[in-house]
Amino acid sequence: LSFSTVSDSAARWCPMSDPVAAPADDVAGRKSTDSSASIPRPKEPEEMTAEERSAFAEKCKGIGNRGFQAGDWDYAVVAYQEGIRYLEFVAHDQQMQPLPSDHGGAQRLEKDMALAVTIFSNLAATMLKMDEPSEALGYAEKALRFDPKHVKSLFRMGQAHLALGNFDAVHLTAKELEEQEQEEAAKLIKMAEHGAAVAKRKQKALFTKMMSS
Repeated sequence: LSFSTVSDSAARWCPMSDPVAAPADDVAGRKSTDSSASIPRPKEPEEMTAEERSAFAEKCKGIGNRGFQAGDWDYAVVAYQEGIRYLEFVAHDQQMQPLPSDHGGAQRLEKDMALAVTIFSNLAATMLKMDEPSEALGYAEKALRFDPKHVKSLFRMGQAHLALGNFDAVHLTAKELEEQEQEEAAKLIKMAEHGAAVAKRKQKALFTKMMSS
């Protein structure tokens, strides 16, 4: 099993350590803190063991959360994408054929998949903050490929559809979410109904303006 490829724009750097304690798994809230640090470049994924890559990806997630909480969206994206790059690494031979690997065993693979879900979901949240709903939708979908019932990813997918004006898709997402979290599903439906009403009023106003000109 390999992880989905991240954007080519992902910076190939992530601090090895961070002076600020990492927040909880999912991003929430904001803190005022300096996101810069002069820290040596880490080893590339091919220079690490599976365990080291997993630990490094976990560290990148924490640093990404720190950037998110500080409102430094670009910094958060770099850290999250770098974490995914290490998680999805697959060794190749000289002919660029993937080498056999168990990814460190079934337990390691399961943990890394769960970590990938969290990072992809956090990337979706960050893209929503950056007013990039298409990117947010893509990341939420990647998270849901690993965990189709991940509540936060479903909600963020619904938010992305809402921002894109895909109101029917919001309702479909809310229906999926309802099995896991009825309150969040109801919130999505309410937002979709409001968004559809606003869009309808704008269309009506535009039509009236065109008819009167």
